[in-house]
Amino acid sequence: MINRMKKAARLFRQKAVDGADDRLIDNFYILDRASQTAVKDLRKAKRRIKGAAFIENTVAECERLCKNGVLPKAEEIITFFASTASSLTAEYLPLCITCALVDYAAKGIRSGDEKGGEILSEAIRSLRRMAETDFALISASLSQTEKILREDSEYPHFDEQSRAFYRACIAAKSRKTGLAEIEIARVALEKSRKTGAHIGEYIVPERKNQKTGILMIVMEFFLPVCICAAVGILLKNAAVPFLLYIPVYSVLRSRIESAVMQKIKPQRLLRLNQSDKRVQKTGVLITVSTLVSAPEKAKALGKHLEKLYLSNKTEGVKVCCLADFKGAPSPVMPEDKTAVKALCEVINSLNQKHSGGFVLALRPRVYSKTQGEFTGKERKRGAITDLVNAVKGNGKAFGLIYGDKAELKKTKYIYALDADSVPGFDSAAELVSIAEHPLNRPVINKKLGRVTRGYGIIVPKSENAVDYEKSALFERVMAGLSGGGVYDTLSAEKYRDLFGESVFCGKGLIDVEAYHSLLHSGLPEEKILSHDIIEGGYLRAALAGDITVKESIPSNASAWFSRLERWIRGDWQNIRFIFGKNPMNKLSRYKLFDNIFRSLIKPLCFFSAVASLFTGKAGAFIVSVSAFAFCADDFVSGVKHIIAGGLRALSRLYYSGVVPNALACFARAFVSVAFSVHESTVSLVAAAKALWRMIFTKKKLLEWAPAAGGGANGSMIKKTVYCLPSLAVAAVLFVFGSPFHRLFAIFLLFDLPLTLLTAAFKPAKERKLTPTNREKILAYAGATWQFFDELCGKENNFLPPDNIQFSPVAATAKRT
Repeated sequence: MINRMKKAARLFRQKAVDGADDRLIDNFYILDRASQTAVKDLRKAKRRIKGAAFIENTVAECERLCKNGVLPKAEEIITFFASTASSLTAEYLPLCITCALVDYAAKGIRSGDEKGGEILSEAIRSLRRMAETDFALISASLSQTEKILREDSEYPHFDEQSRAFYRACIAAKSRKTGLAEIEIARVALEKSRKTGAHIGEYIVPERKNQKTGILMIVMEFFLPVCICAAVGILLKNAAVPFLLYIPVYSVLRSRIESAVMQKIKPQRLLRLNQSDKRVQKTGVLITVSTLVSAPEKAKALGKHLEKLYLSNKTEGVKVCCLADFKGAPSPVMPEDKTAVKALCEVINSLNQKHSGGFVLALRPRVYSKTQGEFTGKERKRGAITDLVNAVKGNGKAFGLIYGDKAELKKTKYIYALDADSVPGFDSAAELVSIAEHPLNRPVINKKLGRVTRGYGIIVPKSENAVDYEKSALFERVMAGLSGGGVYDTLSAEKYRDLFGESVFCGKGLIDVEAYHSLLHSGLPEEKILSHDIIEGGYLRAALAGDITVKESIPSNASAWFSRLERWIRGDWQNIRFIFGKNPMNKLSRYKLFDNIFRSLIKPLCFFSAVASLFTGKAGAFIVSVSAFAFCADDFVSGVKHIIAGGLRALSRLYYSGVVPNALACFARAFVSVAFSVHESTVSLVAAAKALWRMIFTKKKLLEWAPAAGGGANGSMIKKTVYCLPSLAVAAVLFVFGSPFHRLFAIFLLFDLPLTLLTAAFKPAKERKLTPTNREKILAYAGATWQFFDELCGKENNFLPPDNIQFSPVAATAKRT
C-alpha cells in the first residue's frame, strides 16, 4: 500500500508538470498532500500493526464503499461497516478511505478518457469533504466497546481523543491476548465497580519505556568512549581519546536522543472534555509572580492581568498578582506606599470592570541572612508556598491580600506564571482538563514523601515570544532556542516519553493539596535558588506538549549570559539533593546531575580546543570537533530543514517556509561558536561562585535578577572585560595553532562586536516611514492592483481566479 501511494504521488507530480489535466493542476496540492500524508501514516501503522493484511483489506473495503471516488455520508459509512468493524477498523478508517480516494484519483488519471476525468473530479471533491466528515462520531458508533465504557461514571466526560485512546488500548489488548474486545471492556468495568478504582486502571497500560531510557543514557556515555578510542588508535596518540570524549559526547548526545525518540510515539495526556462543568467550575488562580515597581508601570501590569483573565475566562478562574518588594536595607522604604497604592487602584479598577476576579497578594520584606538585606522570603518559591498556605487558610505571611478574595479558599489549582509569560488562549482550562482526569490526579505516598502516581504539576511547553516589530536582532536570532534554557532544551520531552514524568521549569498548573502536603515545609531555607526541578521531583510533573506558554528572551548578549549564570548557580546549589537524604527518586536526582554535567560540557570542549595545540598533527582534528560541538545542534537542525524541504525548498512556493528557518539555525550556530569561550567562562565562574558561597561565605545564595533586566546594566568597558578571554584565546590560537585553529580563532573574535552591538540596541519608541520603505509600500500596492487589473477582467467575470501556483509548474486556473 505504501508503494501504491508513492506511485500515485509520482504520477500526480508528473502529470501536473506535463499539464495533462486542468483539474489536476488546479487541485495538485490536495492530491499531493493526501498521498504524501498517507505514506507517512501508513509507515506508522506498519510499525504498530504487524503485517500489512489488515490495512490492505480495509482499503479494499473502502474502495467498494467509495465507488468511483464518491465519499458517502457518515450514516452510510456506519451502516456499511456496522457488522464487520472492530475498534482498529474504526481507528484507521480515515487513513484507509484516504488511500482509497487517492487510488481512485490515480486510476482516473491513468484512464485518460472522459469517465476517468469524472472519477478524478469525484475523488478530489471527496478528499475535500474528508475534513468535514465527523470521523469521531463514526469511530464511536462502530466501536464494539463504546457502549460498555459509557457505563462508567467518568468515561462520558472525557474528550473524544481520550475516549479513542481507551478504545485503542482495548483493541491492542485484544490483539495481544486473543480475547474479544467486548469481553475485555466488560471485565474492566466489573473490576472497576468492585474496587471503586477508575476503569482506566484496568485498560490503560502504564506507559514507561524505562529500559529504553536507561539504555539511551548508557549509550550517550559509552558510544563516545568507543569512537574516541578508535580515533586515538588510528591517530596513534594516547591523548586524543581523553581530549575528544566531551566534544564527541556533545555532538552525539542529541543525535542518539533523536534516534531513540523517533521510535517512541509521544502520548497525548488524557483529559476531560474542556466544556465539562468540572473543568469550567474548578477554582484556578492564575498567579503572576512579580516585583513591585514604580507606580507608572502599574497600568501596564494591569493590562497584562486583564489579558490573562479574558483569554482564560471560565467560571472558576481568578487572577492573582503575587508581588514582592525589591530588596532594600530596611523593611519599609519611602516609595513603597505610593507603589502599593497604584497596584491597589489597578486591582480595584479591574474588579469593578469585570465584576471581580482579581487579587493582589503582597508580602512584606523580611531580613535575609544570606542576602544581607530585607526582601521577600525565599523569593518565588517562598511566595508560592505562602500563597498555598493562604489558600489553605493561613495567610499570615502576607502583609496585604486585596481584591476579590472571597472564594480564595476554593482554589484547587495555582497556574504559576512569570511576569513575562503569555499563555495560550484557554490554556488554564486545557491544563485543568488534564489534571482532572482520573489517571492524572496525584497519588501521594506519605511514607516516601512524594507523588508516586498521577501528577501534582502539569507543565505547558515553553516557547520564545518575539515581537519582530520591536525586538532586537539578537532576540530574533536566538528565538529558536526553547524557553527552558540553552542547556536544558533536550530534557523535558524525553523524560516524559521514556520515564513517565517531566522537568518542571517554573510555569505550570500546581495541585494545591499536593503542594501543601509535601512542600509547605521541610526544604532548607535560604539555600535553594533553582527550586523548579526540586518541586517537580516531589510533586511529579507531566509535560503537556500541545499547550504552550510564550516567554520573552533577553534582548542582548550580556542579559543572556547573566541569566545563564543565574541558572547554573542554581543548579550547582542543588547538588546537595543529588546525594542527600530526601524523598526525590533516582530519576529526579539524575536530572539534577544532568543539569550540572551539561553546564560543564562547553568549558570542557573549550579546554580540549586549547589543549589540542599540544597534540601535534591530531590537534587540527581535535579543535575541529571541539568547535563543531559548540554549534552541532543548530547546524544539524538547519541541514534537516533543507533536507526536509527537498529541492522545492529553493522554489518561490516553499522559500518562505524552509530557507529562513534554515538560515536562522545557521545564524545561531555561528553565534554559538563566537560565544563559546565567553559562555565557557560564565559557566565556570557561576559554578565556582555557587560552591564558594555554599561552602564558605553562605552569602548571596539567593542572588537573582529578572531575566528581562539581567545584564542590561553595566558600562561598555565592563562588557569588554567579559570578552577578553575570547580575545586572548583567539590570539593564542592564531600564534601557535594550525590553519584549523586560526579558523576557530576568527569566529571567537566576533564575541566582542556581538556583545557590544547587541548591548547598544534600544528599541525605537516610534518608527517613522523612510523614503525607501515608502517606495516599497507603493510598489507592493501597485503589484496588488496589477494582479486585479491583469487577472480580474471580463474574461474571468471580473473575479479573481481559482488558483495560481508557481511549483511544480506555473499555471493559473481561470474557471471562476
